[in-house]
Amino acid sequence: MKKLLAIMSILAFGVYANETITIAATKYPHAQILEEIKPDLAKEGYDLKIIEYSNYKDPGIVTERGAPKAQSPNDVVYKGKIDANFFQHQPYLDAFNKGKKKPLVPIAKVLFAPLGIYANKDTQRKFIDSKNINDLSNPVIGIPSDPTNNARALKFLDAAGIIVLKMSKKPATVKDIISNPHEAKIVAIDPSVLPKLLKEDKIDLAIINAGFALKNGLSLEHDAVMLEKQNDIYANIVVVRPDEVNQPKIKSLAKAINSPQVRDYIEKEYQGALIPSF
Repeated sequence: MKKLLAIMSILAFGVYANETITIAATKYPHAQILEEIKPDLAKEGYDLKIIEYSNYKDPGIVTERGAPKAQSPNDVVYKGKIDANFFQHQPYLDAFNKGKKKPLVPIAKVLFAPLGIYANKDTQRKFIDSKNINDLSNPVIGIPSDPTNNARALKFLDAAGIIVLKMSKKPATVKDIISNPHEAKIVAIDPSVLPKLLKEDKIDLAIINAGFALKNGLSLEHDAVMLEKQNDIYANIVVVRPDEVNQPKIKSLAKAINSPQVRDYIEKEYQGALIPSF
């Protein structure tokens, strides 16, 4: 009788126990958004475990909590240690996938997080007040060092009229600058330290992604002198291994992250600075 009750207890536990979904994410804004979908996934029987990464640089995230050091969110998903990640856009994923036998795949586009041009309040006050690039003079500009966001930042500077790039289908590099009317000195820097260097007066301008801006208390709406225009290619995506795409828990994750609730949260929490991509 006791054995029968034990078996029934195990079976009952198996029916009601939650299955875990593990996902690696940078805190701002990705882990914040993931927290919003935990209750919905729990109702479907899934426990969402968020493994929070604090920083990234080429070739990926390098410091984190809850996962092995020196392994990026893409590494741990690719090796099957974690189910999914949420931190990157498609060009960044493409760079990781190059040469991989089983490239990682996106299951959901979630939001566009714009780059911003942030200026030193001491050396660039005139530019901050006018938002006119003609008020720039010999600025030292820090841009992200990882290749995909480095190219993206250069295109942003080109669109802003601070530099001119030659036409090319390949990702831009500083070698593609054909005109530099404001005599800017452009320096590639670990993106995580750009806000700190700007605050310490080490650089005049910084191209900072939304996550690091929010992490360092910068307001996209009030502190950015210019914001990158929306471009769907840079939508932040949720990524999994290709053989996991049709798993029920992965389908539930994709559905939850593209829910009306998440759309409302992004619009209200970030006041239009971050834009839903679904």
